[in-house]
Amino acid sequence: MSSNETTRGEGAEGFPHGSYAPVVLATGVFGLFFGFIYPIEWVVGLPIFVVGLYLWAREYSVTEYEAGVIPEQKRQLLNAPSTLVAAVFVIISEALLFGGAFVAWFFLQSNDGPWPPRGLPTLHPLMGGLETVALLVGVLALFWARRGVAAGNRSRLNVGILGSAAMGVVYLALVYVDWRTLQTAGLHYTSGGYGAAYYFLSGLHVFHVVVGLLVLAFLGYRYWARGHFDANRHTMLRVVEAYWWFLTWISAVIFFVVYLPMGA
Repeated sequence: MSSNETTRGEGAEGFPHGSYAPVVLATGVFGLFFGFIYPIEWVVGLPIFVVGLYLWAREYSVTEYEAGVIPEQKRQLLNAPSTLVAAVFVIISEALLFGGAFVAWFFLQSNDGPWPPRGLPTLHPLMGGLETVALLVGVLALFWARRGVAAGNRSRLNVGILGSAAMGVVYLALVYVDWRTLQTAGLHYTSGGYGAAYYFLSGLHVFHVVVGLLVLAFLGYRYWARGHFDANRHTMLRVVEAYWWFLTWISAVIFFVVYLPMGA
């Protein structure tokens, strides 16, 4: 079957069919939010959420792809693949979350006076710079791979996926060294507004990088185990690349507004 054919769908436009995965996912989300009242619910809600997310992602990205149902190039919204548009909105919402974290950093700093406070260590601009460079190299590998796939060279994905994953691991290793050094010098998350704001902002970014690595793993599964992606159908690759550009830009902002002033 060619990548432009559909097996079902009104007018060959591939309208969505019924799926139970969103119900499972919504049940998990309900459990997670109910857990804020009764934390024991997280024990139930989190597994259901993960299962629902997996089922929906697999159905949307694997099952339908291989069945030729709703080809990616036919899912259009605002003259772009709807999946990519949705990813952009998710990235914008995550950027707003980081925006709140940056506001908290500057607000607490303005209340406490110049940071670092007396007796607490300064941050290391070199480490912040290396962390940003690691993510930049990783996203450039994805960019190079995506350009290759768009031109018909699928083999570039080997370098793109492995290279970006390796740089993500390097980033996490650098953060670990950075945190251990700061903690040895006396900076903990309980060290007033300075420690709380730094570890929250840095930890939030670490969490997003871990999510990025999980998404890369799913991308690799689709490419190596299922043989997906070609010049006409590689929307998920574009989505993953966009997410890693977001991670890189956030790291750069953290470097320039949090780390670099400490070395001035």
